Amino acid sequence: MLHYIINTTIIWTLSLLLFDLLLRRERTHGYNRFYLLCTLLAGALLPLMPWHNATIYPTIVQPAAERMAEVRAVAVHVAASAAPSPAASIPWPCIIYFTGMGVSIIALGLEVVKLLRLSVNGRHFKEGSWQVVETGKTHAPFSLLHRLYVSSKDHYTAQEWKMILEHEGRHTSMLHFADLVLLHAARTLFWFHPLVYVYHRRLLMVHEYQADASAVAPIEYGHFLLEQAVFHAAPSFTHSLNHSPIKNRINMLTNNKTKSTGTKKFALLPLLAFSIVCCAQNATNKFVPEGKGYKLPGADIAFSVYKEDSFFSPATATEQATTVIRLHPPRPERMNGREVAHLNGEVPTAYGTPIMSAAERFKEYLFNAVRKDLERLPDGEYQLSPQHATFDETGRLTYFEFAGIVDKTPPADGMYLQGPWQAGGIDRAMQKDIENKIATAIQASPRMPVVEVAGQATPYGIEQFSVRVRDHKILTLVPPLAAAN
Repeated sequence: MLHYIINTTIIWTLSLLLFDLLLRRERTHGYNRFYLLCTLLAGALLPLMPWHNATIYPTIVQPAAERMAEVRAVAVHVAASAAPSPAASIPWPCIIYFTGMGVSIIALGLEVVKLLRLSVNGRHFKEGSWQVVETGKTHAPFSLLHRLYVSSKDHYTAQEWKMILEHEGRHTSMLHFADLVLLHAARTLFWFHPLVYVYHRRLLMVHEYQADASAVAPIEYGHFLLEQAVFHAAPSFTHSLNHSPIKNRINMLTNNKTKSTGTKKFALLPLLAFSIVCCAQNATNKFVPEGKGYKLPGADIAFSVYKEDSFFSPATATEQATTVIRLHPPRPERMNGREVAHLNGEVPTAYGTPIMSAAERFKEYLFNAVRKDLERLPDGEYQLSPQHATFDETGRLTYFEFAGIVDKTPPADGMYLQGPWQAGGIDRAMQKDIENKIATAIQASPRMPVVEVAGQATPYGIEQFSVRVRDHKILTLVPPLAAAN
């Protein structure tokens, strides 16, 4: 989230600086409006859009001996702690954000209530396409769609009344209300960001410039604007004659286009190019190295402590009793203040079916993405190792490690080897190529299902899984997901 806010701020800051330096005093009001709306949306959306111009190819992050021990160990980690209470599981930044959002919605609601009271208590009459409401209050004229609010029509001369109708009619015909809806949505979602309010003021100013352009007598119109400047402003989601600085509007009425106006319009092109290259969520900034793995910037991840233990393996008909060392390398333990629910290999956890379903979805996605490449492998059983693939509360991949392809094909007698796994004749160059394609597919993972524990969305982790190959056909995954035809 922090990474997103930084990129959004960069785009909006540069856009507003260019606007104030090059376009603000120009009479290209239609283009200025287009520029402000486009850059407002670009700042909000571009940092969310993937653009894969490069790929991180993770190196093998685990020693072979450690991987061998982990494959042989029968490791079952069952989360014993009870699910946290809903209040304790909500991070405080989320509480602050949604509180601020609620305050913004309440403030907008109060303005709507104020406008409804004026409508209910006012005197209504029709004039042309307008529904005029005489409120009896002291305020400048303002409009909302085809409804015009004035203190009283008798307060204006015939010329002034014509100016009001023409001015407010321009707001309606140019669909300025749609811009106000977008601005208030942005102010609600980004209530904490000061540049959203700067955008609001700049667009209101451009709206008034566009409406003022309808004046046929600039001098008389300027005098009328000065008279209206002393009255109270209208609600922020309406159009009013005194919303923007009067001095700037009078100056704009008499300004002419400069020779460099056409050149200045192209300021948007290099800005958009910079935004796409530097601020979009491309592969070079989607994941960054973090210890032995790769993390999405902005995610707050706490890792467990490295530890090892042992368990007793009883004697069988072919083997003596042995003590097996079980390793527990660090892995994501908490994300954004919440406990990460893990699926260890193919063993269900105490969290049950939801995580199993999410794990199956991720395995199926990865299997389908690299199936053709996996079918290039010689006959055998192979472990794919997107270890500690950790998804946040929304199902977005946030952290992963990649230990490559591990050949776990048993020998002819059906018993697993006691030493390190022996390669089944995989060409090293081919193995490296397949591993790079798996790494690319992991990074491009779409959102997986949301997992809920006690009614609360929770982060979760998925470990490696295996695949069997025979005659260059996928027989089945372990556990089964798809069979070859």
